[in-house]
Amino acid sequence: MRRFLIGFEKFPIKLEDVRSGTNSPQVITASRCVNVGLFLSGNMRRNVEIVISIGKGSDLEVISFPGWQLRRVSPDERSIAYFLLKALYELQNMNEEEMVEMPNGIILMKTNVDSLIESWDSLEVFLATTNAEWKTMEEAMEHAVYIFPTSDRLYFDQCNINMQPIWKPAYPERFILDINMVQDRRLGCIGKSS
Repeated sequence: MRRFLIGFEKFPIKLEDVRSGTNSPQVITASRCVNVGLFLSGNMRRNVEIVISIGKGSDLEVISFPGWQLRRVSPDERSIAYFLLKALYELQNMNEEEMVEMPNGIILMKTNVDSLIESWDSLEVFLATTNAEWKTMEEAMEHAVYIFPTSDRLYFDQCNINMQPIWKPAYPERFILDINMVQDRRLGCIGKSS
């Protein structure tokens, strides 16, 4: 299973903006990450999870879109933005280290980055960094966590988990797309749902 953790420092979202389609760049980016990461033409990737984290390493609000259990979630960006808004409302009433599953399969947590990654029990963790070259994408693995911080102030690189550097493109959507394409090619399932 591939897990993509896209970290945001701030996440301005308002009901009026979601309704009118005038969302903040962070909301647009998160919605596109879910769209690009999970949806194929006519199908959904069941072996991919898109995780949106908001806050810094020790104080995260986490919204997780696990492809294997999502229901009633469509690739429409406005619809995804609405689910993000609804999730943030739920997170406001949650305690530290609490986990809640919404009726549509989206999972919410309040945690820290070390606990989050350790809970996944993954073999490898990759951290997107501008110091890595494109060829590191070829080292990507099927069963791994891929972390893309949208800000240098998120301190993912200072957590207590061993991480391998991987190429960081300008946008997290591209990061997800490239890793999915590398894995699809490796598994021989280009053009099929994986």
